[in-house]
Amino acid sequence: MGIHVHRMAWRYLLVVCLLSAEAGADTVTFLIAAGTVEPYQVVSDDPERTPHSGILIDVLRQALSSTDIQLTFVERPYKRIRMDILANRHQNWISYGSPSWLDERVKALGEYTQQPILQTHYVMATMKQAILPSLEDVRGKKVIIILGYNYFSGFEDWVEDNNVTLVSAPSHRHALAMLRQGRGDFYLAEDVRVRWEVKRAKIALSDFHLIDFSRVIPPSLLYLLLDKKMPANTRQQIDQALLRLEQRGEIEKILKGYQ
Repeated sequence: MGIHVHRMAWRYLLVVCLLSAEAGADTVTFLIAAGTVEPYQVVSDDPERTPHSGILIDVLRQALSSTDIQLTFVERPYKRIRMDILANRHQNWISYGSPSWLDERVKALGEYTQQPILQTHYVMATMKQAILPSLEDVRGKKVIIILGYNYFSGFEDWVEDNNVTLVSAPSHRHALAMLRQGRGDFYLAEDVRVRWEVKRAKIALSDFHLIDFSRVIPPSLLYLLLDKKMPANTRQQIDQALLRLEQRGEIEKILKGYQ
């Protein structure tokens, strides 16, 4: 009888240990999009040889390196990610967004991390001139924007009030090329995107003027968005890991690598 009880106790402890190990080895899935969201996510064609990168991926990967949480990726077209989240197709998903522009339906299914990753603000990029231009100099000029992108409320009114002609580009890479070719006078994008495209094209940033556009489109904080159904302990670990990165200045170092 004693031996039987002893064996039962060991089996119980073994099951508890296995369950604890399994619970501690959570897996989260970062939903990523190729091309359209660089440098936030830079999707590799061959992740086995060249891992996915980008500001958000690098930050999350480094944060999770201090935990036992496993990171996986699912690649989808940008607009498909929203559909997947709304359809509940992925468990323990991670995406990103800002309270100022994220779809309310997606926001309702996720929870922002406590630590923002970066603040974004829009600029008007133009080729360097003898006289430093101001936002007033955009009046009556051609501004290159990204095709299909929804800009913030108030932007269309500003365009109309300033007699601006909008020129569409299929991507930020094309937009920068069009600006250099003189097919537009200004290129509108977040500061971090402009700097990334300039760096990727191996051009000197000093060849451009960047005019702050914050009085038309306010700056916004960018956060990781965590599945609300993700275990509370996992979300807490991610929050704590991100906070440690910020306190050590590691997030700022990652940002500088993309400028």
